Amino acid sequence: MRIIITGDHDELARRRIRRAAGAAHVEFAADPGDGIELADAVVGKVPEPLLAKAGRLRWVHSPAAGVDGILSEGLLASDVTLTSATGNGAIPLAEHAMLLLLMLDRDVPRWLRAQSERRWERYTHGELAGKTIGLYGLGHAGLDLAAKAKAFHMRVLGVRRKDAPAPGVDELLGQDEFPRLLAESDYVVVTAPLTPPSPRDGSAGRSSPR
Repeated sequence: MRIIITGDHDELARRRIRRAAGAAHVEFAADPGDGIELADAVVGKVPEPLLAKAGRLRWVHSPAAGVDGILSEGLLASDVTLTSATGNGAIPLAEHAMLLLLMLDRDVPRWLRAQSERRWERYTHGELAGKTIGLYGLGHAGLDLAAKAKAFHMRVLGVRRKDAPAPGVDELLGQDEFPRLLAESDYVVVTAPLTPPSPRDGSAGRSSPR
């Protein structure tokens, strides 16, 4: 198997990838243009014009959890398998969301302005405890954020495409109840993929207490 891996990778990362690839032949390139005719797999985006040249291509992998930057009409129409690194960014994304929630709740820019002006300003800030966070999308990132929000004693509402267990979510809403999620939430975080829904996904069930 010949694999083309796009993007920037230092020598340590290249050695680890080659070791993990075993007997497969791995090439690193800025883009898959050179040698695409002989590639069996590509990690990264394959531009639409190159798909016609990729006669051996059977697998495209997104190094990110989302595939919106890679998905194309030509790829959808082909028999090439598309995969992604689902869950690899869940923890940093959830942590970043909590950082932003705290910054908003504490009005951190106000602190920074006071610091830059070398003055001490007392004011009463809010707290996340008791507030409601609405999560649109409950994949790896959404569920990790739900757990972190519960640790801050927040009420968690969630909307997801599939009617499946959602640990850490106080109430799971159907997609038709998104207006209710907006109305009841102090903060809303979108953790859904930027891809169209699949007919296989179905829709989330009606609201159900957790």
